[in-house]
Amino acid sequence: MIRLLYGYDPLCGWCYGFVPALRRLREAKPDVAIVPVMGGLVTGARIGRYADMGGYIRGASARMTAVTGVALSPAFFARIIGNPDIVASSIVPCAAVLQVRDVAPERAAEYASAIQIAHFGEGEDLNDPATHARVAREL
Repeated sequence: MIRLLYGYDPLCGWCYGFVPALRRLREAKPDVAIVPVMGGLVTGARIGRYADMGGYIRGASARMTAVTGVALSPAFFARIIGNPDIVASSIVPCAAVLQVRDVAPERAAEYASAIQIAHFGEGEDLNDPATHARVAREL
């Protein structure tokens, strides 16, 4: 089996933009094991309130949408960017993907994509354990 190492971070908008391509790859090449490798994009001093990053995210998302055709949802902007209490941190979601990778490696890439859909597509907080529990149940 071929292993494809996928440099990934749950809070990376470009990785979210890549979700459809990753899905097509999984469907077309089921013999390729896609292994998410955590990037740690938002850790240490970069951890902060999403509301404070709204301007940057809006600008970056426009470019990402132009290139990938995938847009961040209105729910993401309303529930994540619009909530001053939501913190951007890669720590919890990266740990969740690593746990799935350890327990069910064949589902790790699917889980990684699913939590990004929950976050960027549905406006769910990836620091909330309930988000991860729901996504895991639905896989």
